[in-house]
Amino acid sequence: SPFTEDEDEVQVITERQAGKQPQKPPQNSAKKTQQDPSPSALDITALLATLRQTNTMLNEQNKRITTLEENQRHIMDYCRFPPWRPQRSAIPPTKQAEPNKRRLPLERLQQPSKKR
Repeated sequence: SPFTEDEDEVQVITERQAGKQPQKPPQNSAKKTQQDPSPSALDITALLATLRQTNTMLNEQNKRITTLEENQRHIMDYCRFPPWRPQRSAIPPTKQAEPNKRRLPLERLQQPSKKR
């Protein structure tokens, strides 16, 4: 039988049986509500407190996970796109750059102005 033996007669359906099970006709639920004791105010208060605590804990975990994901994303971006650095070439610098290097510091500051 697709129904369990408990008092609620919950229909247990596996994924394969989902389209093949017949629908059970609705029963008179008035008898069941009279038999079930209603939860007390203390039970409801305790349940609400537990749910609030769980919600707070989940929010804190969500913040931690978000922070970890952002840090991981930053690390992965750094690995994929490291800061730009000029690559050293195997070719020596050209001869044009050498005269500038030979100038004395004073000459660098006081470069001759071109007059025509």
